[in-house]
Amino acid sequence: MAKLLMKRLIQLSSLLSFFTSCYLNQNIYNKNKIYLKKIENFSNQPTLNFILEEKFKEAILKYPGYSITNYEDSADYIIELKILDLERIPLSYSKENPDEISSAKFQLKLKVNIREKDKPIFEKDLFETFSTSIYKNYREEEILNKVAEQMAKKIYFEILKLNKK
Repeated sequence: MAKLLMKRLIQLSSLLSFFTSCYLNQNIYNKNKIYLKKIENFSNQPTLNFILEEKFKEAILKYPGYSITNYEDSADYIIELKILDLERIPLSYSKENPDEISSAKFQLKLKVNIREKDKPIFEKDLFETFSTSIYKNYREEEILNKVAEQMAKKIYFEILKLNKK
């Protein structure tokens, strides 16, 4: 009797595991596909568009629910990004040399257009700021990476908001 009960319990758990895996695989397959068009860059940082593209794709891979596609025709969402400006705003100056900036705020201005196939669903200017000390070690690439990463997350969460509507 105990062997029969154990056998049925194993069969039931195997069947449950099978249906659960089918459901999960179906959800993975049904991810919303995003196509990112070539980013236009109107800032004074020529590499910023490449960094932003990389950080956006990393954000999509890191968080669930979406995948990147290389084909616009197969995408659920088409995203167009235009980097309008990257501005450095001085926050404080060096005591030794009043012409030298010791800390600054970097503000990235971006125009975001999101559409479903041919229907525009989101158009907005987004801003992201990042403050840092640049007195001793000004590393431009680190700053660009950080600002782009924060902006990529902001765009991702805007996409999430669209799906909740």
